Amino acid sequence: MLRDEDIDPLGQPDDWDRVVRRITRTLIWVFVIIAAYLVLLVLVTIGAKAHDIYKDLQQPGSSMKCCGGEGPNADCEALDHTQIHEQNGSFVIDSKRYGRSVLLGTGRIVWSGIPGEKPGTAGHWCGKPRSVYGLSMETSDDQPDPTVWTFCAWINPGGV
Repeated sequence: MLRDEDIDPLGQPDDWDRVVRRITRTLIWVFVIIAAYLVLLVLVTIGAKAHDIYKDLQQPGSSMKCCGGEGPNADCEALDHTQIHEQNGSFVIDSKRYGRSVLLGTGRIVWSGIPGEKPGTAGHWCGKPRSVYGLSMETSDDQPDPTVWTFCAWINPGGV
């Protein structure tokens, strides 16, 4: 119950400023929480989209995935035109992830783009250093690079 002495000359309660400050602080926190949620949502969405184009790709001649998003096959990278070379009838990519050139087995190359890739992408490569798996350095027509194991390579026609 308000008493006459609780009313200022303008007819407002003395604690009116306190009420306004409390409401203002509450609104600020609400906006901060909403902004943080939106930033988190954007980051999660961007992260999910970055890997989505690889989720259904399979290794040529196999039902195994090229890049599953987790585990040992989470290793795909997009390639631009400067990273794909033809060399003595074979194809070599320059992996930015591993900082080395990788000789590709022609049986691992799919001559196609990937739905959802960024415009201007020349191809994609999925592979890991053999040392990750303890694989021998013995090469084959399918795996000609002695240091890197290739799961698959997708090269857009005209990407070389």
